[in-house]
Amino acid sequence: GSLPIERVVIRHRNKLQLEVYPLCLRAAVCDSTGKPRQLEREVLFSKTARVAELQAHVCRMWRVPPERTKLWHVTSNDLLQQDVLPPDQTLIEAQLRDNQSILLE
Repeated sequence: GSLPIERVVIRHRNKLQLEVYPLCLRAAVCDSTGKPRQLEREVLFSKTARVAELQAHVCRMWRVPPERTKLWHVTSNDLLQQDVLPPDQTLIEAQLRDNQSILLE
């Protein structure tokens, strides 16, 4: 058989639901000049998870100490138009979308 698929039960609109489709995000990290590296990794994460949890996971994945990092919401190619993701928001509240890029600075 194949490997088991991990699923999460979430509370959405005061109802418990099985989250069949978590967000698939593309995570990249900045180089020493602040520009995104070309290498991206896919991350599957629950829509109800907090940005802080995602940030900690991405830091572990890239082996970066989380103390002085920021996670950026990448919505276009213009780096001046990006926003830092608030760590206390859920991924839904932060308006992250499936297949979107996030950038660890």
